[in-house]
Amino acid sequence: MRTIILFAALLLSFTSYAQIGHIPDSAWRELADDLGKLNAQVMEQVYTRDLKSLDESHGGLSFSLGITFKEEWWITMPFASNHKSDKPYEENNWGLGIEYRLTDVWSLSAVTYRNSFSRTSTCLGGGYAPQQLRLTIHSVQIRLSMLAALCSGYAEHLVFIPAPVLGIEIDRAWGLDILLTDEVKGFTMKYRF
Repeated sequence: MRTIILFAALLLSFTSYAQIGHIPDSAWRELADDLGKLNAQVMEQVYTRDLKSLDESHGGLSFSLGITFKEEWWITMPFASNHKSDKPYEENNWGLGIEYRLTDVWSLSAVTYRNSFSRTSTCLGGGYAPQQLRLTIHSVQIRLSMLAALCSGYAEHLVFIPAPVLGIEIDRAWGLDILLTDEVKGFTMKYRF
């Protein structure tokens, strides 16, 4: 609300100068300075706002969104898989990707790798890792998350892959993700930069 009032006051003072027909250099400097302060306030509210205040209650059941934005980039490198089936799958699945953590809970990822059919696959996905499914022991964090991805290179069309992922991170710098499905386990190393 303060932001709106400040902006309205700036607009009124600017229009009063404009009605006179001449806007002195000091008014331009003052306007630029005030707009800079306004922009800083708005950006601070947008980037540092903790949305925990956006609690919703329904029938006595209450939960919090708890979103705090942070920017974290990881290089990912898939390297292996293990299949339940006796079929001759390719289990050396080297590749390269990137993971971007929007928040401590939500992430986006893109990766290209050699899949189990010896073809190149490219996947785009998103992950959800709730706080309740984490365990931290000293500098090691173990987290269970859910991945939803669209991948190419399988039977000549896109496939949707929803899967749980067990992640192990050391010092929030190095990690190992294990894709957990009924038929296959996939292994990916990662490094935060």
